[in-house]
Amino acid sequence: MFTGMTSLSRISTAALCAAMILSVSCSDSGAPAPPKTGTPAYYWQTANDNYAKGDYSKAIDWLDKITKANSNEFTAKAWAMRTILTTGLIGGYRELAENYEYGSKTNKGNPTPFIKKVNDYRGFASRSVMQFAENYTEYLKSNPPAEIPLDFAWPASGTIGKPAQLNKVAEGLIPADAEGSSLTTAMLNRGVIKSLCTAAGAKEDTGKAKEVLQSGKAPRPAFETLIASTLLDGARMHTPRLGGRATIREFLAKQGLKALESAGELDKDGKALKSNLEKEVKEAQQK
Repeated sequence: MFTGMTSLSRISTAALCAAMILSVSCSDSGAPAPPKTGTPAYYWQTANDNYAKGDYSKAIDWLDKITKANSNEFTAKAWAMRTILTTGLIGGYRELAENYEYGSKTNKGNPTPFIKKVNDYRGFASRSVMQFAENYTEYLKSNPPAEIPLDFAWPASGTIGKPAQLNKVAEGLIPADAEGSSLTTAMLNRGVIKSLCTAAGAKEDTGKAKEVLQSGKAPRPAFETLIASTLLDGARMHTPRLGGRATIREFLAKQGLKALESAGELDKDGKALKSNLEKEVKEAQQK
């Protein structure tokens, strides 16, 4: 009896050891441990998680935690991603405001709901571009590389084309709540995709932009052009017609010119952009 129990004990011990070895082996061959909370790696992963969900504002909040910290391995690509998302949102809201403004003029019998949207969207774009311009100085202090690192995927949804609902808004048809929400989402996705194309030096060629994104780097001149064009749009939101302040208009345009200086030699489009920025500075100084 004792011999049988000893044999059973040996079998149990062997089985236990085998299980422990298997457990250790599985642990060693599994996925890497998640980044530690509160580290740049954690912020970067969380930003990308929100980006994948289409929540660009939250993604920007997490990227801010990286760009505001001491320089680290994630700094350059966080600045790049943050810039593309911010300019995309500014562009999307600005374009929404313009089309709702067209709608308010078309629908003269009931312009109020359009005007409210104009104020909301243009207000967000205006505040965001001001903060963006202020952050540009910090971006330059980070010593951006000659090639801008792009370490994130193409947006999970959205196209560069204008949604059909946008034309209806411009024609004076106010969308229902659900349709309006879908339109806003579509326009913000469009804005981010347009920014990606510009940063890639591809204008609105999404195929070329995807190739650049897959390569993991964008040319610095094209990236600075994206910044300058966004700042030009921001300056134009501060004209007298829109009740803007001349000092802010001048500041935004000058920051745009600073971006073009960082872009180096300008092509035809770059020179036209520079001319428009200089015009904004001149007109702002005359007020």
